[in-house]
Amino acid sequence: RARGEKKTEDAIAVVEIEDRSLEILGRWPWPRMHHANFLNVLEIAKPKTIVFDILFTEADSEGDAHFAKVIKESGNACLAAYFSLEKNPSVLPLDITSFQKIPRLEYTIKKSDTFPHASSVTLPVAVLANAAKRVVVTNVPQDDDGATRRVPLVIEFNDALYPALSLQLACDYLGVDIKDVRILPRAVMLPSEKRIIRIPMDESGQMILDYSGPLATFRRYSYVQIIQDHAKSMSGEES
Repeated sequence: RARGEKKTEDAIAVVEIEDRSLEILGRWPWPRMHHANFLNVLEIAKPKTIVFDILFTEADSEGDAHFAKVIKESGNACLAAYFSLEKNPSVLPLDITSFQKIPRLEYTIKKSDTFPHASSVTLPVAVLANAAKRVVVTNVPQDDDGATRRVPLVIEFNDALYPALSLQLACDYLGVDIKDVRILPRAVMLPSEKRIIRIPMDESGQMILDYSGPLATFRRYSYVQIIQDHAKSMSGEES
């Protein structure tokens, strides 16, 4: 707050599922047809990457096939997975095909490593995961007071290291292959075309957040408003 807001990247936009969207589209979870329609509308703007920060863990027999088709055709849609960091979680069966959609870092785990260690993973339903560009890990831990001050850049699972959402999206934006990322004791190195970017992290593999400002610092849009504005434009109405 004392520093003031920092300039943010115009290429980043946040689409919110807020109260108005829930009022119009109904109770959560929504039928997959809504997400398929939404993705079709977003593709008009030709975004580089789309991330659904939603866990699609329950099957929708009526809508999954169509949503998967739209995801596949987009070629740039990523779906969310969640690593459980609990010591004794309720372990879910691991769908190997879906799990392989999570990129893996080229790194050999050492006994001295203290990265966040996952004991299980929650994946999207297979038909959606297999259609996605990739599956990304969306863990966002909170401190005891409910605030988020750190986010993991990497998470260990089954003796391998995986990038969290923040690191994967940075690589996508900079055009860095995740296999080229270097893991150092206190940093992650991204060899982009213009320069090598060093992202510091603490001993537990987490990045201390340097907030640019409040949520309104980034461009924000309503999920349902995007759909409605598109419908109006198609019918010749002004939004």
